[in-house]
Order: sequence, then C-alpha cells, then structure tokens
Amino acid sequence: MILRRSLLMVIALTTWILTTSSAQAHPHVFMDTHLKVDMNASGVQGLGVTWVFDEMTSQLYIMEFGLNRDGLTQADVDRLARDLLGNLHRHSYFLTVKVNEVQVPITQRARDFAPQIHDNRLWFAFYVPLDLPLSDGDTFGAEVYEEEGFIAITIQDEYIAFSNETTLPYSLDKQMRDYTHAWSLRFSHDTSRF
Repeated sequence: MILRRSLLMVIALTTWILTTSSAQAHPHVFMDTHLKVDMNASGVQGLGVTWVFDEMTSQLYIMEFGLNRDGLTQADVDRLARDLLGNLHRHSYFLTVKVNEVQVPITQRARDFAPQIHDNRLWFAFYVPLDLPLSDGDTFGAEVYEEEGFIAITIQDEYIAFSNETTLPYSLDKQMRDYTHAWSLRFSHDTSRF
C-alpha cells in the first residue's frame, strides 16, 4: 500500500512538473545558409545570403503558396518577397553583424531577392546592404542565429565566399544555444588583398 501510494505520488509530481514547466522550443525548419561577403578595400558593402530549406519545409511552402515547380513566375517571387522575406527585416534576417566586436544594426532592407526551386528544395537568395567602412586590422563578424529555436541553421566552410575573388583567412565557429547552433564568421580586414 505504501509502495503504491509512493508510486502514485511520484507519477503525480512528475506529471505536474512536466505540465507546468514552459515548453522548450525545438527546430521545425532546417536551413543551410551560404554567405558571400561583398567587400572591397574600403570595407564590407553587404552580404549575399542564400538559404536552402530542407525538403519537407520546401514542399510545405511550395504547396502553401501554389508555386510553379517548373520555374517561379514573377507573381510567385513577389508573393514570397512580401509574405516571407519582407517580415524578416525586423529579425535582421537572422544576422548579427559586428565590427571590432561592437554590434552594428542592419538598417537597410534586403534586395535582389531571387528564389528558386532546385532538387525539390526551395532556395532564397538575397542581398543585405551594410556599407561598413573598415580600416586595416578591423575585425568583421557575422553571426547567423534564429533566437526562437524554430529554425536549425547550418553553415559549412564551403558555404562561405568573398566577392572579387578575394580570399581572407577567416574563422567559422559554432556555438550551442538552446536547441540550435549559432554560427559566427570572423575575419580581419586587410587592404593589401585588393
């Protein structure tokens, strides 16, 4: 009888703890992110960003928006830009930009939006203007992270590029935050490479 009552107390306590604690977020969308740093001798002009959504999310967006799998129409592009990309400016397109470890706000809206469907996956390519002057030795950092934990973002070294065939030594670091990773790209500016 005591064992049964103890077991019921443990079950009741466990149930109470599980139902009253806040639910933890976990990713529902998986997205590969490609970054192209648009720079010249005076600094970073902007970031070319390409998101490649997982196949399930891609299919959901394709069906929800009635997208043409054989090639997106201008109406498709306009609708995606308005309904999906347009809302992400307030989240800075999941980017945090830093110069010398000081955060710089992303004030301009993304442009040159070019979505496509490739291998059953939806790709969003766009450009985020930054216009950040850099001096020799200044550090530039771009962190990619979705703070709600709804989107799991992946970046790999082969997803990083620089404009004008410039190559700079950089670091790409991954940090665990909640249930997803934050990815940080960092490099020092070197005008001799231009």
